Amino acid sequence: MIPSALTAPDPGWTARTDVVVIGSGIAGLVAALRCRAHGRVLLVTKALLDAGSTRWAQGGIAAALAPDDTPGEHLTDTLVAGVGLCDEDAVRTLVDEGPDAVRALIDLGAAFDRADGGDIALTREGGHRRRRIAARGATRRARRSAGRCSPRSRTPVSR
Repeated sequence: MIPSALTAPDPGWTARTDVVVIGSGIAGLVAALRCRAHGRVLLVTKALLDAGSTRWAQGGIAAALAPDDTPGEHLTDTLVAGVGLCDEDAVRTLVDEGPDAVRALIDLGAAFDRADGGDIALTREGGHRRRRIAARGATRRARRSAGRCSPRSRTPVSR
């Protein structure tokens, strides 16, 4: 028989906050940074900040950032590579909003590799016919540099 209430030990810590973000991947870090304007933010992660999976992402972020690239070409490449498994409306939204999303990450402090002229260094991977992968680091794995940009990084947790 399933009990009507589950028991759990008392929490090991307490904190006063306005916003709680669970997860320290790139989505959680961006959410935490954007929520700072609305009050104190508590970022809860399963272990250390670097223990999330985002840092293991291969390649980086794909977006039509080059002057000779378009979201339409990115859409075509993604649908071809997806061999009928992609939701076309979802892919269209992602490729249309991708360039602005990368620029927003940069505004939050994300650092991507740069070419000699200062533009974002773009690489070509997978089913992409153009260079459109923005990455960070010699290994070309996406890095959560946006999470390192906050000058007011504090631990509001009391033990």
